[in-house]
Amino acid sequence: MWTKCQTCKQEFTGPMLVHLAQAWESAVKNGTEADKLAAECAQLAALVKAGHAEDALESLRALHQRCVRKFGSCHPDTCTVGGNLAAALVRMKKYQEAEILQLDVLRVLHRMLGRKHPETMWHENTLGMILSKQGKYDAAGNIQANLWRAYAAALGKEHKRTLTAASNLATTRAYQTKFAEAAEIQRLVLQAQTQLLGPEHPDTLLSAGNLGNSLVLVGACDEAEQLLQSVLASYKKLGRADRMDVVSGTLAMAQEMKARLHPVGTRVRVRGLVSKPEYNGKTARVVALHTCTESIRYRVVLDDGKELLVKPECLERDV
Repeated sequence: MWTKCQTCKQEFTGPMLVHLAQAWESAVKNGTEADKLAAECAQLAALVKAGHAEDALESLRALHQRCVRKFGSCHPDTCTVGGNLAAALVRMKKYQEAEILQLDVLRVLHRMLGRKHPETMWHENTLGMILSKQGKYDAAGNIQANLWRAYAAALGKEHKRTLTAASNLATTRAYQTKFAEAAEIQRLVLQAQTQLLGPEHPDTLLSAGNLGNSLVLVGACDEAEQLLQSVLASYKKLGRADRMDVVSGTLAMAQEMKARLHPVGTRVRVRGLVSKPEYNGKTARVVALHTCTESIRYRVVLDDGKELLVKPECLERDV
């Protein structure tokens, strides 16, 4: 959601900032103390959005304390200022402090508006991002999974906010090295975006590149190579040289891994096993490639009939 304050000519994004822009105009007309506080917050929020969080941070801290003293911690205006202070802290990579503040805001919103209110869900999404930035992937993933379900139920599976929540969850799953789950979610997002936005929309291409990366990491290199070549061609057509380098690197990784993969039926020799060194040097035949776990494993049958699950780096071609 976007709105523009006609007085200061600044653009604001997010439900709370709509309130701030309106409060700014009210403060100019009425001059009440509450409106002046909101107007000051609007100016500081604009600074943060423009990339000058360091210039706004201390003023936002002071403003938040003034709101707490005057209105109390559960007042909507205090939450508004707290949310914008958290946003500034995120910009400054002060994630621990941002997390504490964001949790305070959410406790109030849960009580005042409920968990399914758009305002609450907006701030839940921010908390998930803050947790992910700190490497708290389990907690972030739980929040993002709940948001994905909630947005799908409230807005539909193909709504922009639903797809954003799904993409955020996929990113967290990738950080957890759950690449197969990440790829499954990214595939759903890509299908929806292709239908809604078109195959060459920037969001669609970004999702396609993310899916390609996950496919490489689960060993689906043929599919990854085909997808990434298509993405690269689209970026070239659109003149997006800034994105081509990233996709080219992922494509090269897919092609390199593809060259190292062992097709089913290949004769291989086991090497480098640490937990079961007695199998090193033995020959086997590849019977399956497992990509449903967080990393690639080959199922091989040794010449004596014994079956093993082995990492790719622990196998070499038996020539």
